[in-house]
Amino acid sequence: MKKQYVTLALLASSFAFGVPQAKANLKMLSVVSPSAMEEKASTFAAERAEEDLREGRVERVARQALEVIVRASLNVLKAEGYTQYAERKEREWNTSFSLNSSNGLGALDLGDHAPLSQWVAGFYDGLEARIDRKWLKLFMIYDLKIFNYGIPVAVRPGGNPRTRQPWGEKEYGLHFVPVSAASVYWISNGACSVAVPPPFSLGCGVAAMLPRLGMEHLVAPGLSKAIYKRFNR
Repeated sequence: MKKQYVTLALLASSFAFGVPQAKANLKMLSVVSPSAMEEKASTFAAERAEEDLREGRVERVARQALEVIVRASLNVLKAEGYTQYAERKEREWNTSFSLNSSNGLGALDLGDHAPLSQWVAGFYDGLEARIDRKWLKLFMIYDLKIFNYGIPVAVRPGGNPRTRQPWGEKEYGLHFVPVSAASVYWISNGACSVAVPPPFSLGCGVAAMLPRLGMEHLVAPGLSKAIYKRFNR
């Protein structure tokens, strides 16, 4: 795996500790690697997510991943001292959009080729206003944009339900592939962090990066075509 991917993964795995910890982690690249437990937890979660994707359960995978990345983003805000703002956003998420709410993604606008949610868009804008963009990218919180603009297409392979027009195989793939890769990453990272709680889970981001790259470059392109053809015969 290229060093740049290791760097990104290591930084992303430390989202719960904020920017100072991420800076410190840059010095640890030569010594940090996933433990056997981290690799096992990450691989198991990635395999489950891949199985769901192969069976066409794209929305289930996307919901799980979105839940993890929102929680990660809230942790970044809290770690950087924006506790009140984070707690307010957490209440909003728990009430209207979380997997634990009665609405889930059903409360979000999946109807057209537009952002999944204005709430998610506003939440990301709030992150950008408080956290340096370079750290959002290194933490991989930037994946929120992938989810917000990719999920509305990825979970509807049959096309736009409002216009009744197909997306087109290429257009569908441009959304399905990054959503699938990001979903596998966050589900793997989240499962690993639960199995190996901080501060002993620095290798979770590295462990989750391998399934992400595999999904993005090896699995998702062909899977995207298969799913699209299944719904557009």
